[in-house]
Amino acid sequence: MCGLVGGFSGSPLNNNEIDIFSNLLYCSALRGEDSTGVMLVTEDGHFDYFKAAVTPSEFICNQLPPLVNKYKNKITGLFGHTRLATVGKIKHSNSHPFLIRKEIMMMHNGNVQSVPSVNVKEFEVDSMALAHSLQKNENPKDVFSGFTGAACVLWFDMRTKTFNVFRNSERPLAYH
Repeated sequence: MCGLVGGFSGSPLNNNEIDIFSNLLYCSALRGEDSTGVMLVTEDGHFDYFKAAVTPSEFICNQLPPLVNKYKNKITGLFGHTRLATVGKIKHSNSHPFLIRKEIMMMHNGNVQSVPSVNVKEFEVDSMALAHSLQKNENPKDVFSGFTGAACVLWFDMRTKTFNVFRNSERPLAYH
């Protein structure tokens, strides 16, 4: 079980909106405290991320401020992930988001039983297999038409400069 939170805007997020994001990330600790990560996009289309095998509280206090300050008044999308380790050890490399060949930056809640173009068993974390499949298959429909498992997925495709969301009936998704 993991948690995904986030927000985006047509203009840079203000301090109040970033505080709301921080509070959502903190509340997402109920979904997992084994690691925390954030991915963002700026108004000029720059993508970045930071992740660590720490609790959301520690992440919000220590890792989030330098990332937000680096892009002060330029962030238009900010998304967070809290992990409850179900597959794979608790360590930095297993934390979300995953960056694949500087083309796909992805975070996932759910489990992956099978996915096109990749053998899930080759990866320590099943979500990493999904990220690799998204990178190998340029059309997400090709990935999710052959996907089995549970999924709520957020990802940036740097090739097309798009933000994408997918979920199947196995995972909830709320947006406003």
